[in-house]
Parts: sequence; C-alpha cells; structure tokens
Amino acid sequence: MASEREDPVQTVSAVPSAGAPAVTAGAPGSPLGRYWLERELGAGAMGVVHAAFDPDLKRRVAIKVLHEAKATAVARERLLREARAMARLAHPNVVTVYEAGTASGRDFVAMELIDGESLAAWLRAAAPRPAAILDAFIAAGRGLAAAHAAGIVHRDFKPHNVLRSRDGRIVVTDFGLARAAEAGLPIELDATLPIAAGPGASAARAELTATGALLGTPAYMAPEQWRGEAVTPATDQFAYCVALWEALAGERPFPGPTLDDLRDQIARGPAAIDASRIPRRLRNALRRGLDPDPARRWPSMKALLGRLARARRRLGVTLAIAVGALATADALITALIAGSPPALTCDPPRLDVASVWSPPIAADLRARTSEVHVRVLDAAYRDWQIARTAACRAAPQIKQVQLLCLDNVLRRFDVLRAASQQAPDAPAEEILAQLIDPEICREPSEDRVPRLTLARNDDVVAAYALLARSSTDARPSDRELLAVIEAAT
Repeated sequence: MASEREDPVQTVSAVPSAGAPAVTAGAPGSPLGRYWLERELGAGAMGVVHAAFDPDLKRRVAIKVLHEAKATAVARERLLREARAMARLAHPNVVTVYEAGTASGRDFVAMELIDGESLAAWLRAAAPRPAAILDAFIAAGRGLAAAHAAGIVHRDFKPHNVLRSRDGRIVVTDFGLARAAEAGLPIELDATLPIAAGPGASAARAELTATGALLGTPAYMAPEQWRGEAVTPATDQFAYCVALWEALAGERPFPGPTLDDLRDQIARGPAAIDASRIPRRLRNALRRGLDPDPARRWPSMKALLGRLARARRRLGVTLAIAVGALATADALITALIAGSPPALTCDPPRLDVASVWSPPIAADLRARTSEVHVRVLDAAYRDWQIARTAACRAAPQIKQVQLLCLDNVLRRFDVLRAASQQAPDAPAEEILAQLIDPEICREPSEDRVPRLTLARNDDVVAAYALLARSSTDARPSDRELLAVIEAAT
C-alpha cells in the first residue's frame, strides 16, 4: 500500500480496500490461542506483529496476526504461504517459524522472537564501516541462498525485511510475498492499488494493478517485476544488490523521484550509475547483479556471495596491512632514534617474479587480450605483493608457512596469466574467478599448506584456458577440472 507521497520503499501489496481500517489482534495481556500477547512490535499492510509468550514451551515468540478487516481468502493464503515458505527453511540466517494457525477467528503465524532491530534501522543508527556492512549482507545473502535452494523466491528483499539481533545474528524474515520458484508463473491477485492521487498523476501511478510480479517494494524491484513477468532467484539478487549498494553508498543506485522515473532508470540498467562511493572491488559485482536482463546477472546468490566474500577478505587484508604499516613505522622511528635501522629479511619467492608479471608482460597481454584482463591480473598481483610484504613482517613461527602458501598463490597466478593469453576472448571474470585470494595465507595451518595449483606446463595452462572459455552455465565442476589437470600431468 503506497502513500500519496509515492514512497518507493513502501511495499506494494494487494489489499481488498484502500480505506479498510487496520484492526489490531488484541490488547496486551489478551490470549490468542495458547499464546499471551505482550506488546505490539510493528504493523504492516497485512497484519500486526506482537511479542507473545508461549506458556506450554515457556518461551517468548513473535506472533504475526492478520488484520481482521483484511482476512480475505487472498490475504489468508498469503499468510499461510509465508508460514509454509519459512517453515521449509532451517537456516541460521532465516527466522524460524514455529506454527501457523487460527484462533478466535484470527489467522496467525508464530515464529522466533529476534531481540534486535531491522537491518535498515541498524544501518541508520550505527553507520557501520564497509567491512561490517558486507558481513551483515553476506549473512543475509546466505539466508536468501538457502531459500533459493529450497525453491523459494522472497520477492520483497530489502533492509527492512532483515533483522539483526543484539549479538549480531542476521536473519531474513517477512516471506509474505514468497512463492515457489519452480512454479514459474505470476500470482494473479486482480487488485488495483492507488499509488498516487491528485492532478498530474500518470496512469501508471494512479492505478498499479497488482497482478503477476507487481508485488514488492518499487525501489528494490527488478525490471521483470515491473513488467509483471515471472520472478526467479535472479529477482531477489537484483533487490539484494540495490540494498547493498544503498548501504555502502548512502543512496540507492536508482533514485527516481517518481515511480515512472524509477522504473525507467531500472530498465536502463547500471551502465550510467555513479559508482564512485562504492568500494572499487565491489563495483563490478554489484553492477552485474543490477543488470536489467536476469540472464546476465550472477548465476546464483551463491556465486555472488563468493565474489563478495573475496572482496570482504581483501578489505580485511588492506586494514591489516594499514595497521601493520603503522606498527612498522613506529618500530622504524624507534630504531632510528636508537641509531640502528631494523632489519627486514625475507627469502625471495620460489618463482622469479619478473617472469610472472612485469610491465612488458602486461603490455604483451594487453595486445593479445584486453585492458580488462590486464587490470584484473595487475590488481591480483598487487594484492599478492601486499600480502607478501605483510608475511615478511610476520612472527617467525608462522612466517615461513605464510611465505610457502603465497608461493603457491603466485604459481596459480602464473598459470592463469598464461591461460589468459591462450583464451583472449574469454570473459575476464572467468580468469578472476580462478585466482586465489592471498588472504587465505594469513593464517594457514602450520602442518598443512594448501596445494593451490600444480606446476605450470602446457597441458595445465590449456586446461585452465578451456575453463575460462566455458560459459558460466557450462563451466565444469572443480572435480572435473582437477581430473583434466591430473590426466594431463
């Protein structure tokens, strides 16, 4: 239900009557079935959420009760759909549903009570750093990925529908618009919503028919939702990327002042978006998730989360290096005052770095492939250099283990650099996906250094080049790739 201000963050949902009064479930202290209502936590278009007590199991729960005035067959089905969707998910990042039922003529869903606030409220109040924002969204993304694995599309993901407990646990909730992904068809609700009133309101805003996928929150809706087409996990991915962009940049990528403007901006895609306020390592990942064509987005939430986790680890490395640099500077000043500069000794890498990456090698690669390939590899090499500098300053008992691990990271880089020369038309992201984040070497097991790649030879390079040429959907599994490499060697 949208207000006259045409709020793009308000959930658009089918309601039987725009003027129907919202009736609460009952006063604090009143019963609902076996539950005793304690206090109201919030209200939405479809119902009221209460904190309640379950005397049988001696625990507090959250009870979502359907507005009595809106208890139509459609509304009741939506409530039950929410309960069924959430009950199918047993995941730490999805709120747990205990029961769905009817008492005193009122339909309700009982679920775990999260002691905390919405992710939207936390972002406003805490103003967290990018690393903390990524941690929260990666956790929420795991909840969405679990839903998708169960065949469920949320279709109204936004920071307001994610809860953060006081101890930092993140859970996705409010699956009221969720539906089975495999159905592949829109939900027909044949209801018309008043989106804007008064002179000058366009037909699109004056009457937005809630059929198909026009259920959700306009600011976060994917183009296919605006068109009323079938929704898929890629639809949730789009909303997720809008929300993460907003959290990092302080504003949404598509800030259209009206619903018409918003819809047009979303349909045009992210090419013209100002990404200057987004951390560099996240820009391409989010832009891909915001592509107007669902087929061009990430193949799954799991794939997107893998890229975000990689960026998150690099943020941690950057911070660790910055802190280490400050400590080193302090040590250097102290040593200079004492009259003897500190020694920084470190064995050279097992590979000759000049033969792995250098300006001439980059120029040759640029001539063979593209600037994007060069930038991807150059950034990865600089990350490796930063990590190795930090390892050289590490405590003696872990220094050698870290350096050996980083040698293996460089070997993997060397193979992929050579493979990219053999696959000049392969998407750079396919090469990037096979690179190893040097952050893995920060705390390796002292008795088990990860074997990240075999030594480079023509067959190994050819295998990785074949992988890079493969489309995302046709990409061989890790096991298949390993079998090819081992057979070749």
